[in-house]
Amino acid sequence: RADREIVKLAVNQNGLALMHASEELRADREIVKLAVNQNGLALEYASEELRADRAIVKLAVKQNGFVLMYASETLKADEEIVRLAVKQNDWALMHASEELRADRAIVKLAVNQNGEALMRARRTLRADEEIVKLAVKQNGLALRYASEGLRANEETVLKAIQQHLGAIHFSKLGDETNKRLLNKVRLMSKFVKPEAFGLDDFVQENNNRLSKELLATNEHFATYLAVCDLPGLFVNRHARDLYLPTANKITSELNDRNILRHMC
Repeated sequence: RADREIVKLAVNQNGLALMHASEELRADREIVKLAVNQNGLALEYASEELRADRAIVKLAVKQNGFVLMYASETLKADEEIVRLAVKQNDWALMHASEELRADRAIVKLAVNQNGEALMRARRTLRADEEIVKLAVKQNGLALRYASEGLRANEETVLKAIQQHLGAIHFSKLGDETNKRLLNKVRLMSKFVKPEAFGLDDFVQENNNRLSKELLATNEHFATYLAVCDLPGLFVNRHARDLYLPTANKITSELNDRNILRHMC
């Protein structure tokens, strides 16, 4: 634990070996630098002085942004350090200073990576229309963290449900408006936009038939049916006439299995 050369070899292999080093070696700049370069989480075990060392912390957050939590308060308020941390891991935003959690550029960087990073932004930015639209574009469910006003904004809610139908549960609009917005979220062909169901691809059976197996296990489909009338799921009369009997059958099976009741 106190042998400098052995500890150097150890942290080169695994930065977290720093936790077993003596206090003196945890304050050794060269050893700590090697450790955090191998594993940013090693910053937790560095001396207080080195957790306030800008170069050491910069190396650590580049490797793992979340370790901003172990940096000194001064460095949590350092714009460059926080930007590097958030770029590597959007969760780092929660450990930034109050001032930087209200910095538009830094919050934009975070929500572009993960819309739900909006929850870690200051209240003023959760009421910022541009920031919220970026967040819900990346993850519609981020709507839950927006201000009351933006959750009652049609354009914002529409953007959110275009990304994830489940976002409708966080809307502050009335039922009729919610139904109208949901009915806008359609495929240009016969069915609802697949991304809104959280599917990477619109998976169908042969000849564009509905896939009972997929829909019966798809909670987003169930969410839609819990809010909207089933015939409204289809774009035109031809599509409705062609697919409604199958959809009714699937819905009946979902009800039998209590899936829709659970979603409601």
